Amino acid sequence: MELDKELLESFIEEITALNQEILVVLKSLTENLNQPEEFLKFSNIIDRIYGTALTLGFEDLGKYCGELKTITRLTGNSKIPRAQQPVMKLMMNYTKHFKLLKESVENPKKVHQFNEEIKIDLKKIENLHRDIFEFTDDRNSVIKS
Repeated sequence: MELDKELLESFIEEITALNQEILVVLKSLTENLNQPEEFLKFSNIIDRIYGTALTLGFEDLGKYCGELKTITRLTGNSKIPRAQQPVMKLMMNYTKHFKLLKESVENPKKVHQFNEEIKIDLKKIENLHRDIFEFTDDRNSVIKS
């Protein structure tokens, strides 16, 4: 699927603006990790990228953002302290991947490299689901929200 250049530029502008919002959330969490509402803010921001990515056909980016959205929402809603630090690291990884993300949207040759980078985080998210959230009472209600 060939995307219109203007549409791609608009998407890059959107994710760049949203990244600024993410940096504010991460700064707040760096100062005090025990802020469930900040994990929920991150989840809402990444949800916007998730929706647009899937609409534009960026399936791997969509999957990655969808998993980040879910794990940060679980962390914010469940308020499980031992989840906060590993999830925060995943959130920080998103910012590290951001430059490559922009490059992969602009240059299809970079998509493979971006996909390889996020595979590691997707595995970490899968492990967190299994190790921390699998038996959480809040899990079912969080997923539905």
